[in-house]
Amino acid sequence: MNWTTFIIYLFGAYFLYYLINVALDLLSFAPGEAQHESFPVYLIDTEQEPIDASMIIEEEFAAEESSTLCSGELDAPGALLVSRLITQGQAEAIEYTKTVI
Repeated sequence: MNWTTFIIYLFGAYFLYYLINVALDLLSFAPGEAQHESFPVYLIDTEQEPIDASMIIEEEFAAEESSTLCSGELDAPGALLVSRLITQGQAEAIEYTKTVI
């Protein structure tokens, strides 16, 4: 059996499966036999109470001594500051071990 034959059988099986499902659905529901089942209905109140903004306590943001953002020390091997990396690149002190994209 090659792939073409397998795919044809697979589509045929799917078509037959869905054809049987549709036929059973049509046979099980007759137009005159509509059933009205009761089901629970829940009403949800969507209006929220207003928030009193005078009760919110705002904390003062304490600025750090440095005005630059810092993510902390890097633990990766060979981690350098960008300025030092540029300096070493200009001095051709960086050895490439992999291709750079």
